[in-house]
Amino acid sequence: MINFKNYFLVPCFFIVLIQTSYSNYMSLRNVTIVSDNTGAQTSQVRFNISWENSWKDDVNWDAAWVFIKFKDGSGNWKHATLSSSGHNGGTGTALTIEVPSDNLGAYIYRTSNGAGHITQTDMEVQWDYGVDGVVDMTGIEFRMFAMEMVYIPQGSFAIGDGNGTTMSDGSFRHLNFPYYVIVNENLSPELYGNFKIDGDGGLDFDADGTIDNPDFPTGYKSFYIMKYEITQGQYSDFLNTVTTVQQTYLQPAGDSRMTISKVSGVYYASHPDRGCNGINMVKGMAYADWAGLRPMTELEYEKSCRGPLPAIYGEFAWGTPVKNGRNALVGIENGAEKADIPQRNSGYSIEAYRVGLYAEDTTTRINSGASYYGVMDMSSNLAEYYVSAKLTTNRTFTGLHGNGVLAASGDPDVVDWDTSDCAVIEFIVSKRSGAYSQFINYAHGIRLGRSAY
Repeated sequence: MINFKNYFLVPCFFIVLIQTSYSNYMSLRNVTIVSDNTGAQTSQVRFNISWENSWKDDVNWDAAWVFIKFKDGSGNWKHATLSSSGHNGGTGTALTIEVPSDNLGAYIYRTSNGAGHITQTDMEVQWDYGVDGVVDMTGIEFRMFAMEMVYIPQGSFAIGDGNGTTMSDGSFRHLNFPYYVIVNENLSPELYGNFKIDGDGGLDFDADGTIDNPDFPTGYKSFYIMKYEITQGQYSDFLNTVTTVQQTYLQPAGDSRMTISKVSGVYYASHPDRGCNGINMVKGMAYADWAGLRPMTELEYEKSCRGPLPAIYGEFAWGTPVKNGRNALVGIENGAEKADIPQRNSGYSIEAYRVGLYAEDTTTRINSGASYYGVMDMSSNLAEYYVSAKLTTNRTFTGLHGNGVLAASGDPDVVDWDTSDCAVIEFIVSKRSGAYSQFINYAHGIRLGRSAY
């Protein structure tokens, strides 16, 4: 379950592919429209996709989340609607194309258990362009995006890391003693902060035995999570498909590790694989809204890290409380840089560097810094923003996904996404701090996901 970061963007026009870009072993190539059914108002978008270290086993799998943006007649970027059927898995490894009910994109993953590199040709997704108000596809400009996700299955898990004597700062715990809590299909004991959690039932805000928000993503049910934090390359591509007003509002703040700049009207990251710092929770949520994703909750974070295993006091995402930090990077930061000491799983400080830096073909979960389910960098690179189950302003979150469209200002416009406060997680799985969602910290980034139920 250990793979490298997989992300990339292909901008292209109708029929003619004008550019292919890729990084860290996931790529889309030869993206083009091969047929246009004017009667049904659908088009077949064909592409080749490849990535390394893919897997599917009896527990979980990795997947690509693929979606399309197009320019309307006014020159504004819109989100494309995919058909529920009419897709083609192409030639190569048997792959499944799954379009969720909102039709905002497609998951691509192995049909059968297996592991290794994916090199797929002539895959097709069907664009239901009539639904999007497109009348004539001639000369239309569109861009296709793909990012790697990891599927997290339904099941019980622990939150907090108290061992009866001590616990991490801000950890979930039982009301009257420092011990971790199991989230399952039953209503939990009362937690410190006077609330309870029912894994498949939701949140009980005041511990009175009545569920107050049945749709809060508790982590018990299945979901997809980005394998890596949003990168500077991904964020640049996001900025290039929003309006100039939205760009001004959403552009990241600069520091020595931020490499996004605007050149001749186009945003560009000189280190596209580097984690995207210089953004706040609101800007991260705007990206989620644009990509058809959603923010993740701190409960989902803890499950993604430790899986079904018991909690260990002070543990990191790789399952031990021991951090094997590097001192420096070796080599020019061009995608081939490595830690100065082999078999290291993190840096000694919170900073933006290449996502998936520690994962190689021969590294173990501990040495690569991988979580139980194969999610990377959850205890390294940047601290991350999450929706809190403790903050009262966050508890109305119901897990709605973005619809691909932002408010004119650039803000996310999903009704139950609180933009006032959030949780911040800094490497230790159960250690917490809070943040004002508009506050920018150069050591903070975000990863996103989608419900899978």
